[in-house]
Amino acid sequence: GTTSAVALGSYYLLFRKKPEPEPEPEEKGPKVVYLIRHGQSTFNAAYELTEKDPMIFDADLSDLGKKQVEELETKCKSLDPMPEVVLSSPLTRALKTALGGFKGSGVPVQVEPLLTEHLTDSCDIGSTPTELEQRFKGSGVSFKHLDTIWWYTDSEADEPQTSPEACQRHYQQYGYMEPPLHLNARVEKIVEIVNNHEAQCIALVGHADYMNELADAITGSEEDLWLANCEIKMFEVKEPEVVVNWGDG
Repeated sequence: GTTSAVALGSYYLLFRKKPEPEPEPEEKGPKVVYLIRHGQSTFNAAYELTEKDPMIFDADLSDLGKKQVEELETKCKSLDPMPEVVLSSPLTRALKTALGGFKGSGVPVQVEPLLTEHLTDSCDIGSTPTELEQRFKGSGVSFKHLDTIWWYTDSEADEPQTSPEACQRHYQQYGYMEPPLHLNARVEKIVEIVNNHEAQCIALVGHADYMNELADAITGSEEDLWLANCEIKMFEVKEPEVVVNWGDG
């Protein structure tokens, strides 16, 4: 009767299988970021000889730069941890370095215009997405998210800066540079992107001036970090939610 049902219910409650406790989420280790400078460019090689801007726009790798990238490929194979993604400046010398350095690794290479060099010289004026698609055909890299003119342009130029040729003409005639505040804003954005990225290990391939500013931002230090061509520097993100608490790896 009723008593038996109550007793049976009590027996069930006493001996029923208790649900397994949910496993605690794994604690992620510190985020690792590699800063990598491109191989020597044709601009670098020419400038070393004359110390004058040779007017080489979106400079390619020099012969020495190509050899440096081959050596970088060997270094990248031994990186530990291995990057889950490579973010590269769209300038030709940097992107060729990223693709060559991580060739055959299976690590995807993505173009990030925020990583482009501080525009101070002719080599920092880039190429359009259409030009880049032709130049890097078959690489698997997408340029669809880039604006036609994705590098810094002089807002006071007489001629509308709507094509690489217009930017080149203006630079050749007057010369111009990206204001430091504009550069700093780009650096802050890339730090935010890295901190919020799902990947725990990221490689950033870019340029000397930019990487120096970026190192300052991620370490909170004002010490200069001038990377040599194809040099790698590793940092660990101790507390990803706090931008200034990046420390040396």
